[in-house]
Amino acid sequence: MNLLDVQLTQFRNYTAAKLSFCDGINCITGLNGTGKTNLLEAVYYLCVGKGFFTGQDVYNVQREQDYFRLEGRFHSQQPEDLPDNATPTLRITTDTIAVYYHVTQGKTLFRNGVKYGRLAEHVGRYPVVVIEPEDTWLIAEGGEARRKMIDNVISQVNDEYLEKLIQYNRVLVQRNSLLKQFAESREWNESLLTVYDEQLEPLANYIHDCRNALVESLTPYLLETYQVVSGQREVAGIAYQSDVEGKSFRELMQQNRYKDRVTQRTTRGTHRDDYELMLNGVAIKKYGSQGQKKSSMIALKLAFYRWIKTHTHTFPILLLDDIFDKLDPERTTALFKLIDSAEFAQVFITDTDVERIKSRLEASMKSVKFISLPLNA
Repeated sequence: MNLLDVQLTQFRNYTAAKLSFCDGINCITGLNGTGKTNLLEAVYYLCVGKGFFTGQDVYNVQREQDYFRLEGRFHSQQPEDLPDNATPTLRITTDTIAVYYHVTQGKTLFRNGVKYGRLAEHVGRYPVVVIEPEDTWLIAEGGEARRKMIDNVISQVNDEYLEKLIQYNRVLVQRNSLLKQFAESREWNESLLTVYDEQLEPLANYIHDCRNALVESLTPYLLETYQVVSGQREVAGIAYQSDVEGKSFRELMQQNRYKDRVTQRTTRGTHRDDYELMLNGVAIKKYGSQGQKKSSMIALKLAFYRWIKTHTHTFPILLLDDIFDKLDPERTTALFKLIDSAEFAQVFITDTDVERIKSRLEASMKSVKFISLPLNA
């Protein structure tokens, strides 16, 4: 799978632009502020249906405008579903994805001119992984950011997981609303709260099992990739921390009824899950150097890439935003060696120094395309 081209209309600093890409390494170069990250954001939007670098759609509308529109064509090759004795053949398709957002009308996604009923129908169709220089903040940040990161990865592989996660969060909002109502009315109804707990239980168990399975299968990829990126022999890992681990969800809810009543929110559950990157069994958050943190996050994102590829039999698109300005030469060399291997397909790289990136790709076996920004320069 690869992205053939993209059209941007009133998207951040792009009034109207159309760009085509190669199926190998696409190098987007230019000074800061010329729109390199904005172009990666557009690619991510088309893959996932929402932004990565900017949290809210409205902030991607060009200043003094009221809408933006993105359109991209994805080329893919999938094995035909044929009898065992038939000659294997590939089904080649080209899909056109469009994203339209209006500040008063909201967002609409289309595939080949047909409107999606829900965003969830699109997630996972075109897998994508992003590595950016500020990824290390995820190590120090609260658990919500890490949960979203993991949820994003699993959702690109398992659409049932995304559905159950949406359902869980919907019921959780209703349960929290009920707790607030109890406080306002000074009433308490155990049986009514139990109804919500019974709805949450199977959802929580399914989410926990999927997250746990991801961490278990991800660990070998993380260990191997960390050693390549860092050049070290430290043992990298990721620890999954969950309230549900080894416990009955319903009993957990029951044990925390008083605390929930006082705080007017659901204090335990899978929505409190967390993850911790480890080196030699010790949390990087507490004792890791800046170099170890950078290497760990790059290794984790590349492990995500390998995990998604293994489970979808599709090469995700890899987006690398300005990371070569932040990495030392050894890590940069190791990373370029990885992305130039057959394990990776279409890659987008942004950099301020065109000569630096050209020198890195002189011996590349992949097709390479350079896009210089601004486009009218």
